[in-house]
Amino acid sequence: MTDTELKLPDTQIQLELTEANTANAEVFRSCINAAVALGRSVTFVMQAESAESKGLTRWYREQIRGHPEQSLLKYFNYQRVFTIHKGTIAPSKAWFAVLGPQRSESGAAIFAEQSAEVWVLDGTEAYGLGRSLPALPLCQRYVAILQNLASDWLAKRSAA
Repeated sequence: MTDTELKLPDTQIQLELTEANTANAEVFRSCINAAVALGRSVTFVMQAESAESKGLTRWYREQIRGHPEQSLLKYFNYQRVFTIHKGTIAPSKAWFAVLGPQRSESGAAIFAEQSAEVWVLDGTEAYGLGRSLPALPLCQRYVAILQNLASDWLAKRSAA
């Protein structure tokens, strides 16, 4: 088993802990910082383990540079640098009005008298990802990218 294979579950577990602790701001913040740091370490370890093969190193670089979600990867790289070297990722809460199932006479959706509360990450708009994006789906996308990259990397490594 490679170190990349061992590192990836650490990231997944931290994300699961983040998801399970949305009601506790301190635990949520701590887990999201750990998940971001560990997620980026997956690619560092993968890169180091690729060094044994020039072809694998080249493949890895091409995958990262040409990834369709390059903006998301850059955003999480920035967040990792921030949480490790500069400060703490501090998600904030945002409230959104909830559309009700009813329609007005003109057919427009009617807002219900309730709202949804979600954690959001700051700075996403600077990477072309939109503004006030919910933290969990964003982190889930990042971890899915890591899972796919690791799976493809293992297949490529086995074939080399």
